[in-house]
Amino acid sequence: MAIHSDAARTDRAPEPHSRFTLTLSDGAEIEVRRHGNPNGRRVLVSHGNGFATDGYWHFWRLLAADCDLIAYDQRNHGQNPLHRREHHHVARFADDLEALRDALSAHFGEKPLYGVFHSLSAIVSVAHAQRYSWPWRALVLVDPPFCPPPGDPLRERALLEEGELSKRAARRKDAFASPADLAKRFREGMGDWVSGAPEAMAHAVLREGTDPDKPYTLACPGGFESRVFAENSKLNLTPTLAALPEGVLFLGADPTLEPVAVPALVNRSLHERYGLRYEAIAGGSHMLQLEHPEAVASRVLAFFESVEVSAGYAGEVSST
Repeated sequence: MAIHSDAARTDRAPEPHSRFTLTLSDGAEIEVRRHGNPNGRRVLVSHGNGFATDGYWHFWRLLAADCDLIAYDQRNHGQNPLHRREHHHVARFADDLEALRDALSAHFGEKPLYGVFHSLSAIVSVAHAQRYSWPWRALVLVDPPFCPPPGDPLRERALLEEGELSKRAARRKDAFASPADLAKRFREGMGDWVSGAPEAMAHAVLREGTDPDKPYTLACPGGFESRVFAENSKLNLTPTLAALPEGVLFLGADPTLEPVAVPALVNRSLHERYGLRYEAIAGGSHMLQLEHPEAVASRVLAFFESVEVSAGYAGEVSST
């Protein structure tokens, strides 16, 4: 396991080694990028609702020495062109993940798959498990915002929080004068991200528009983001959790923080209910990968190694 944390930071992710465009069954497109070590374990990384994977670069760059990194955005996010709003929902995202799974083998060859998915993409991976065969050798779900089942003491709080997030996203402005304008908002409203991360996320979620006064627009409009928050409050994925294989780690935000967002409490509660493999990152809020990237990367790599050792894969090197 190697963590490379050079002091230099930039305001955006590097160009990938290679990339391809995946065209989905309804005509939507996903831009798939390959970074890191092509001889390492193949690790898919993706993002939370309204964000974009390149904005997490200060985290996933720490995996690059050991991992064949596949970065992709959920449809209508990040580098992907905007598609039909009525197809912007979790079940479709899960279908997209299955299509991506097949496409990776065709483009880059067969390899065991690992995943590190934050928030929305973590939810998508569990929805995928309801519909398709299990593709993962090991999977890390970072602070997934599960809605607890009826009767759970945290359910009402979770519903209220998701509802408020949906309303805020619907009111969100979609155009900005510059990436610096949005980066300033991230610095002021999203917690203590590492240096350069607000700028990287701003560049990752914006694209050039046509308004001369505000020439940058969100890749994922607020109305699309709002739709997913509203849907998530109605999903009940928690019964699926008990049937997940052992090679899954739930890496949560710190449930002792004040104030604390409800996913941190829900993930601790689900661990207690279902006996899931669970850890919390001390001092980390929902965006813990951008607050404590070294701690999260170290834990991810250690977990991957522990799964490999327990399954007898230690020392295995997969070729492209």
